[in-house]
Amino acid sequence: MKRSRTFIEGELQFSFSEDWLVRKYDAHTFYQGLSGIGLKGVDFIAVRPNRMVLIEVKNYQRFRNGRIRQSVADALENPDKIGRRIAQKANDTFRAMEAIRAYYKRRLSYRLSYPFLRTFWWQWSDFSFWSHATDLAEHTRTVDFLVWMITDRHDQHIVPMLSEIIDTHLEIPVRSISVTNNMLDPIPGLYIDWAG
Repeated sequence: MKRSRTFIEGELQFSFSEDWLVRKYDAHTFYQGLSGIGLKGVDFIAVRPNRMVLIEVKNYQRFRNGRIRQSVADALENPDKIGRRIAQKANDTFRAMEAIRAYYKRRLSYRLSYPFLRTFWWQWSDFSFWSHATDLAEHTRTVDFLVWMITDRHDQHIVPMLSEIIDTHLEIPVRSISVTNNMLDPIPGLYIDWAG
């Protein structure tokens, strides 16, 4: 049995099979440094040999603990604004990957080890992960963007329209955009469940 890598994001548990290398990007050192200059970022970056998935998790439930979340209720009135914000996170993540590649290219140890990193990309080190991720980011036809959106039942009508809105605002074309709240196999090797 393959082991999985499990992460908690909000109220959800994300388990990736071992053939995915994953970084919880919004908790990573690189993101923390780049967010200081105003860049946003997706929640997860997951890579396989010829595929990268950017994953953003959004909770747009109007009610929590029996109380209305007015800021969420207001946001749901403007799906275009939600789509633009989500697209901006992907755009900024691509910008950050360019900065990460430039950072590593300045390091002699990286330049010397790069040919080996390309061969052994599946190693769990940051060098290996970012080397492979930035290579994939240069070829956006290998990149998918998955938005996991939690909504109340009566707001689920905005989920299908967001893919088109996000696509309009992405600066870099990707292979696919999927906005979903379906826990059934959104991508092979990713299993989503409620945390706790």
